[in-house]
Amino acid sequence: MLLIKTLPTYNLIFLIFKTQQAKIFALMLKSDEYAIFDLDYTLLPYDTLLLFVNYIIKKYPFRIYYLVLILPLLPFALLKWISSKTLKQIFLSFLWNIEKEHLEKLCKEFVEKSVLPNLYQDLIEEIEKYKNQKILILNTAAPDFYAKYIGEKLGFDYTIATPFLINQKINFFPKIIGENNKSFEKIKRLSQFLDPYYKEKLENFFKNPEYKKLEYPIILKKSISYSDSLADLPLLKLTEEAVLINPENPKLIREAKKRNWKILTPSRSYKTILGKFWIAFLQCLGLF
Repeated sequence: MLLIKTLPTYNLIFLIFKTQQAKIFALMLKSDEYAIFDLDYTLLPYDTLLLFVNYIIKKYPFRIYYLVLILPLLPFALLKWISSKTLKQIFLSFLWNIEKEHLEKLCKEFVEKSVLPNLYQDLIEEIEKYKNQKILILNTAAPDFYAKYIGEKLGFDYTIATPFLINQKINFFPKIIGENNKSFEKIKRLSQFLDPYYKEKLENFFKNPEYKKLEYPIILKKSISYSDSLADLPLLKLTEEAVLINPENPKLIREAKKRNWKILTPSRSYKTILGKFWIAFLQCLGLF
């Protein structure tokens, strides 16, 4: 115990012990302060799921067949007649019949070759700034089977993502376990990683069927969240500080000004919404 008390940092403890118990001790040395980051369009200027389909189709061009399924459904998705959960499960049909072990290999390669090189340098610096000060949490709607490797590479203490049921061979429509990790769902899952006081308050909050209309019973003091999206407004409101990354939604920008949230505008390869959609289109075809 004396050794642990005299160790200066979380990183040193983990290097010495390299065990799950060591990580628990290290996290205990951090205060109950959190730095929570979204992933897509926050840590990098792209949607990682579109980057992933782009990566897979470049390796296996025949897998572009998924567009036959997804394109007819897009009008229904835009009208919100299909949930984001259902659409995501159908979209992932491009992984059909890939073996689980091979998927893991593809995910690791994808993170190294397509995600890490595209990260905003400004956001890498923000993550580094908090590594020994706060508990770092990556909270994303991206699939967990590759998001976990992003969190691992960037040094996050926890990664919260949309969990999928992955069998020995990928189903035609991979099944999401529970709900898509988006909006208030991010808070529900985040609560399981928080200090017991915060956890209990949030669990009681979500028992009220009208919770979406209510103010939070607590705010995460000396904590900060980062996002680009209006869908993350529940997360941004939960922390004492918030930072927007290249926000585009007028409502979100107004909220930022009202609450004095910081706005970062790291450089990206496109300048307009049209440019953003064009890149997304190319990624869906494996042409990016």
